[in-house]
Amino acid sequence: RELQRQSGEFDQLEQQHALQPDNRQASMTLLVRYAQRGSFDEMDAIARSLLAQTNLSGTEFIHLADIYAKANRIELLGQILTLYTQRHPDDPGAWYNFAVLQSAVNNCDAAATAIERALAVDTPERQVRQMFPQDDRFSNCRNHPGFQNLLSGLTQAQPSGGAFEEFIAVAGNHQREAARLVDG
Repeated sequence: RELQRQSGEFDQLEQQHALQPDNRQASMTLLVRYAQRGSFDEMDAIARSLLAQTNLSGTEFIHLADIYAKANRIELLGQILTLYTQRHPDDPGAWYNFAVLQSAVNNCDAAATAIERALAVDTPERQVRQMFPQDDRFSNCRNHPGFQNLLSGLTQAQPSGGAFEEFIAVAGNHQREAARLVDG
């Protein structure tokens, strides 16, 4: 009975997406469902239609990237984050997330360049400057000369309240907004 209910909901989502392809909330929800089912061709088709929309918000890019990261779909994740940096070049989160991906695939040159850009457009609260030195996701690139130069230019003080707590709150808001987009 539960499977029938879920199947009916899934069919409704597919119909809604077919009738309203610009409905991002329905598209994101369907995208998550396809990811859960391992239906990657369908998932990629929806992601590409979303990416064709030129006014995706930073939150929507982050949500899309998160879905692809969890599905370990690195190739399209790279395309999503590249497009995010192109459409939101003054968003430090775009560059930071792109740098994390580049570090994960051991492309330390590109990761260092992206972190440099994230630092250049960092928020007044200096969120990137506070997070970057402690972020373990860059551990495989720490000895890279570009990273060494960036790290030596930053104060090594540990974040203590204030801006760091604000950054965590903002990140939580992005996660809640992404969950709202999926849950409707």
